[in-house]
Amino acid sequence: MLSPSPRKRFHKPCHLPNNIGKHFYEGLEAVFGNFRLHDFRDTLNLWLHAALASEQSAYANGGEREDLMDFVQHLHRLTEAFCIIHAGTPAQQSIPASTKGLLANANRPFYLSEAEQGNPHQEIQQFRQTFRYSYAKAELLDLLEGVITYNGAKEIPRADLVMFYRHLLYLVRLVYKMDERMICEIA
Repeated sequence: MLSPSPRKRFHKPCHLPNNIGKHFYEGLEAVFGNFRLHDFRDTLNLWLHAALASEQSAYANGGEREDLMDFVQHLHRLTEAFCIIHAGTPAQQSIPASTKGLLANANRPFYLSEAEQGNPHQEIQQFRQTFRYSYAKAELLDLLEGVITYNGAKEIPRADLVMFYRHLLYLVRLVYKMDERMICEIA
C-alpha cells in the first residue's frame, strides 16, 4: 500500500495557467471547457442587466452606464474571437464529428461578422487598443459587484459567479499578456 504524499500546506493549484506564452492553448481549453460561447453571451447579458439595475452598483450616471454597455459589447466580441481561436487548436481538431457539431451550435458567434470571424486576432488588438488593462480589470470588478448587489426581479444564479469572473478576467489578461509574435501566430 502506498502512503499518501505529504500535504503541502498553504498551496493552491492554479485554476488557469499563469504562463500565457507557454500555456496559451491550455488556458483557452480550460476557459471554453467550462463555459461555452452561449454561456458567455447569456451570462454577460444577465450581468449587464443586474449591474445596470442594481441600486448599489458603480453605474449611477448615464456616462458610466454607456461605458459599461460598450465594454460588455466588446467583451462579447472578445470571447467570440478567443472561441474561434480555440476551435482551431489541435485538441479541438481531434474531437469526433458528431461532438464538433454540437459544440459548433453551442459556440456559434453572434457579434462578429463573417469577415471578422476569419480574422479574430484583429478583435483582440482592437480590445487592447480601446481599453487600458487597468480599466478593463476595474470594469469587470464593478460589473461583478453590480451582480452581487442586485436584488431585482430577475433570478441571478450565484453558484458560478467567481468562476465566471475569473474566466473573463483570464481572457482580458490574455489580451494584454500576448505579445505581437503570439498574435501573429494565431492569425
